[in-house]
Amino acid sequence: MEPHLKLVIESEAISSTDIAQMLLNLNKSFKAFVRNAGGRSLKAELTVGAVRPGSIEILLDAIDGLGKLYEAREYLAPFASHLAQIFQLALGLQANKQDTKIAPVDRNALTSLAAPVAKGNAQQVNIVNHGSIVLNINGCEEAKALIDSLAARYVAVPEVRQAQPAPRLEISERQIAQLEQGTLMGTAFLVDSSWYARLAEGQGVLVPITVSDAKTLGLAHRESYTFQGRSIHGSRGETIGIAIHDAQRIGSPS
Repeated sequence: MEPHLKLVIESEAISSTDIAQMLLNLNKSFKAFVRNAGGRSLKAELTVGAVRPGSIEILLDAIDGLGKLYEAREYLAPFASHLAQIFQLALGLQANKQDTKIAPVDRNALTSLAAPVAKGNAQQVNIVNHGSIVLNINGCEEAKALIDSLAARYVAVPEVRQAQPAPRLEISERQIAQLEQGTLMGTAFLVDSSWYARLAEGQGVLVPITVSDAKTLGLAHRESYTFQGRSIHGSRGETIGIAIHDAQRIGSPS
């Protein structure tokens, strides 16, 4: 199976230092993403599968030191979506996200992608998944705005936090809206016969989820999904979990 994640750089003259910085920081961000998404047993990292002519087109793959090649590759598409979500956040394309923290590894990854465009050494930089552009940094002004926003939002937060069920859940109104719209991203976990979800930007907390039939939804342990459903509230109105009635695995063919 060939992976389909590509870094595409439109440039007439870009330094090898810029490209190396992009790949180095993307790899650090990817490794942190895999750990946070439930792949703690993996030693996954990005690798360059090929460099193709035309625009600078770098085919990205994922490897694992323990030989779990295909399992590592399954994180490529969700990782691209993760970066795209942070890109939209930084440029203010998502509402109600002004106080959201951005991890240093993600900030550095996007900054290194934008830097050549901001300096005029590249016209645009794209991340492409299965032929579709997931992330597009296009034009000097947009690149500079992205870098400035990322610098302003920088907060030194831990890359990984211990994931464990918590009695008090912090689920934002935006996440609840995404849940109702069917766009809330998260990873499913089966723990002692009960299902939990580690939500994107949920700080590693495992949120209890209620499903009518996990087999019908096709839930699988440690797989990433977009969830649709509603929040569940306790007697005092606090959020105690989420009810799922649809789940689409991220990266599945449409």
